[in-house]
Amino acid sequence: MNIINAFDYVDTHLESAPFRIITSGIPTLYGETMAEKMQYMADHYDWMRKRIMGEPGGKRAMVGAVLTEPVHKEADFGVFYMDDLTYQPMCGAGSLAVTNAVVQLGMVPVVEPVTSIVFDTPAGLIKTYATVENAEVKKVTLENVPSFLYAKDVKVPVEGVGEVTLDIGFGGNFFALVDVEPLNIEIKPESREILGSLAMKIIAEINRTIKVQHPENPAINYLDQLMWCQEPKEEGGHFIGQCVYSACKLDDSPCGTGTCTKMARMYARGRLGLNEPFLHDNNINPTVKTFEGVLYGTTKVGDYDAVLPRVSSMNTEIIGFGKLVVTKNDKYREGFVGV
Repeated sequence: MNIINAFDYVDTHLESAPFRIITSGIPTLYGETMAEKMQYMADHYDWMRKRIMGEPGGKRAMVGAVLTEPVHKEADFGVFYMDDLTYQPMCGAGSLAVTNAVVQLGMVPVVEPVTSIVFDTPAGLIKTYATVENAEVKKVTLENVPSFLYAKDVKVPVEGVGEVTLDIGFGGNFFALVDVEPLNIEIKPESREILGSLAMKIIAEINRTIKVQHPENPAINYLDQLMWCQEPKEEGGHFIGQCVYSACKLDDSPCGTGTCTKMARMYARGRLGLNEPFLHDNNINPTVKTFEGVLYGTTKVGDYDAVLPRVSSMNTEIIGFGKLVVTKNDKYREGFVGV
């Protein structure tokens, strides 16, 4: 067997959402920022992303992280995120999964009761915390980049539906935030097809008419995710969200960056205050998953009023270790996007 490349990985899940962490095999990535490092991989080694995340080496619903040397001197690791179609500057759920993995594998000094880690991401510095008890991670928490409402009450025409009113927010990535109630849709397993297909139509229409641009990070200038938003069914109940990303993929977790974006939206609209608990569910599968969120401060991002969000999960686990190899004669060397 003529092996020409090999990649070591750790497979995890975060609230059941599959997540792959690449620990070795990626060549040195050059850049003065993490955004430049991510772009360097896209320009020079994008076939590796396709091989690692796409089929037959990966799977359609999976998101992954590349661990690198950080650029910022305060960071412990550099990290960026990818799937079988593209790259993302930030992934909240992924950051929680990576935190659990690096603590459980002893890649950082483990301190009880809380081990803190700083990651350098293309979206900026983030800090995470692992609550550790008897050498086991019991809870992981993310302090995300400042999040803000970018545009509100945006109206876009959608074929077969008519005019849809939505907000655009930022929580590490740009999101369209769309309420399901005006569209007479409910977030539930039986709605997977309509939630996915309609999200793709809305995202395409937004990108046809609107250009997003982070005010301080020129590399973040695209929107390719939508968060469906559903109100609690009873007073004091949990909010429900469903992220749709990439090519019509539905997140199995409540979505970390999407939860932060949703909290920023609610704060801007006077519906969520600082230090108020925010419980956010994903119920697209029969087993409901929950993120605990809170806003612990405010700041400014350019001219935008922004909030400082935390998101926590108590359900992330390492589920496997592996080595992907590439042989000289493999005609699927670059992988492919499954359907």
